[in-house]
Amino acid sequence: MSRRVSVPEVFLRGNRYYVRVQVPKHMQQKLRRREYWISLKTSEKPVALSRAIPATQTKRWEIEETYKGLMGIRETLDTLTDDQLLSLGREAYAIAMSGDNDWSDMYQRGEYRDWEEFILAQERTFLNVVEVMKTYDGTHPRIETMILKLLENNRIELP
Repeated sequence: MSRRVSVPEVFLRGNRYYVRVQVPKHMQQKLRRREYWISLKTSEKPVALSRAIPATQTKRWEIEETYKGLMGIRETLDTLTDDQLLSLGREAYAIAMSGDNDWSDMYQRGEYRDWEEFILAQERTFLNVVEVMKTYDGTHPRIETMILKLLENNRIELP
């Protein structure tokens, strides 16, 4: 039997349509809200009806995530999906690039004849890091710390 999906009701307030999303009773006290009114940013009913379900689903997901964060609830995963791995990889890249890794500054500070020599030097550094990772069986204290921080920030626990 498939799960029943209710079609949200849209409300016209002024010249804009809105959808009302109720907060589950057990979350209301912690979130200090009973409901949210989400603007569908249109005055046309057919457009509002097409936007109502995605807007409701997004808000319900936000409510659940906010509640989990306030309650300290963590999700335990056996494996990470491709999207989760990609997201964590993007965060790791952003963290790495926010540090001392400004390529143009590194190039200008170094004693390189040209950009090509600089790129080759960076490639050698990368390959050396890969070799170090292999000696640590894929684990390195700095990488483990980064992974743990990313998992903590995303409220994910792995067994």
